[in-house]
Amino acid sequence: MRVKLILPALTEATSPHWRPIKYSLFPPLGLATLAGYLPPGTEIDLQDEHVEPLTLDDEPDLVVIQV
Repeated sequence: MRVKLILPALTEATSPHWRPIKYSLFPPLGLATLAGYLPPGTEIDLQDEHVEPLTLDDEPDLVVIQV
C-alpha cells in the first residue's frame, strides 16, 4: 500500500514576509507519528510544503493531510 502524508504550508509561510524561525523551532510530529503506526511494508511519502513544493503526479492508495 502507498500512503502519502502531506503537511501543507501555513498561509503565513507562503507569504514573502514570513519568519522561518517561527515554524522551525517546533516541527509538527503528527504525520511522523502516524507513519510509525502504519504496517511494515507500507510505502510512505511524507511531504512538507514548508520544505519543498508538493508533487501531485503520483497515485497513492491513501492521502492524509494534516490540518
